[in-house]
This record gives sequence, structure tokens and C-alpha cells, in this order.
Amino acid sequence: FNDALRIAEEALLLGQQSTFEKAKARLQETARQELEQAIKDFDPCLPNPDVLDQDIRDLLNALAKAQLVGVPEALDTGSLYQQASTLFEQAVNNMESMARGEPPRCGYQGTFNLTGAGGAAEISGSLRSCQGVNGPWQGQLQLHYDDGDAFGRCDGNTEWTFSLAPDTGEAGGQITFPLACFAPDDCYYPSASETLQFHAVRVEGGLRMTIGSTGGGNFTMVCPESDGSNFTTSGPMAFFWGTENDLTVDIPLAPDATCP
Repeated sequence: FNDALRIAEEALLLGQQSTFEKAKARLQETARQELEQAIKDFDPCLPNPDVLDQDIRDLLNALAKAQLVGVPEALDTGSLYQQASTLFEQAVNNMESMARGEPPRCGYQGTFNLTGAGGAAEISGSLRSCQGVNGPWQGQLQLHYDDGDAFGRCDGNTEWTFSLAPDTGEAGGQITFPLACFAPDDCYYPSASETLQFHAVRVEGGLRMTIGSTGGGNFTMVCPESDGSNFTTSGPMAFFWGTENDLTVDIPLAPDATCP
């Protein structure tokens, strides 16, 4: 960076416009990469205020350097500026909380989608934590199943919460969905539910989530017969049955500056 800056200054003084433009482009690319790396490495939830204070200085220095050489993304309306500003705000909130002896106020959020049952089933979820990456996490899960005329369509949603163990960075549990199901023809579902198990683990940049059926869900379907009687069938509800069908997804985490 310093060499490119010196070359740009000398070229400008000597009126060598082509050399100046090349040096300027090199300066901007170097400064952009340094700022992107500083943003990637920055953790606003660090529990050590001294380390966090130095990281804040490094982040602001990288931002100032990028602005100095005119990196567009580092200017007030640029994407890198917005990311750095959000991280800075989170870090300041965190340091203020630690100074009062309170839990960190910095927040994270993430969303994900998983598809199973040959594409007929989908799980979508949202997560939010206002006390760091270990949580407690809370959010919503939605399940949708539609295989056309065979089984019908089912929809359900539920809230879920969990916290990662500080030593292992892992969590697990079960989630039960009450389902609203619609059967083909004249059949109907008086009751239906699906129970899923999940395992979450902290990984670089986010969470790794694995979800699969437990077999604890069930359904009851009633179909009217031509003689006026009803045929009733019931069984386990398992859209993601068996360990081999467990679904895994990496969930990138983004800063959540809306935490109180």
C-alpha cells in the first residue's frame, strides 16, 4: 500500500497521468481487500474489552484508509461502509454493557431453507440472538409439505429457542409442529403433527444446523366410503425420517443492530 501511494504521489507531481491511474487503482484494490478482511475478522461480541478496543481501532483505520483513496464502497452510502458502521455500533453497545457488568447487547440473525422428501417438503427458519453467538437464540420455523394427490398438503409453524453450550458451542432438542393438513378427494385430517430433532453447532461465520424426523409425529386421515361409512387410517408423520435423511445446512450470521 505504501509503495503504491508513493508511486501515485510521484506520478501526480510529474504529470504522468497513466502511471497515476494505475497506482490509484492498485491503492483502491488493496484498501478494499484490507477493509473486507477487517470486516470479516471483526467480532463485536468479544468478551475482552481491551482486545475489542484494539479491533475497533483496526476496523476504523481500514475504513479510513479505503475512504482516503476513494474506494466507492467505503464512502457514506457504500456497502462496506454500512457493514463497518453496523459492526462498530454493535461493538460500542457491547463495551457499554460489559462496563455495567451486563451481558453483551450485540446481536446476530440468520435464515435458512431445507428441502426433503424428494422435494415435497420444505423447512424454513429464522433465528435471532441479542446476547452473542451462543444465544439464547429464538425464532420461527415453518414446515410445508405438498405431494399433490397422494397425501395432500400440510403446513405448520412454531417458535423455537435454544442456547449453545459455551464450552462445546453445540445445542440440540426437539420441535413439535401442529399441522394443518388438507387431503385429496373427500378425505380430511382430524389431526396431524410432526416432531423434528435438531442439532446446532457453532462454525466459522455462523451455525451448522442438522434437522431430521424423530417418528414422534402422527396423523389421522378419514375418508368417506360409498356406503356412508368412514375409513380411518393413522400412522407416524415423518417427512424427514431416518438418520440418512437428516438435513444439514450452514447458516451465515449477519449483525442485528435492532437489538435493544
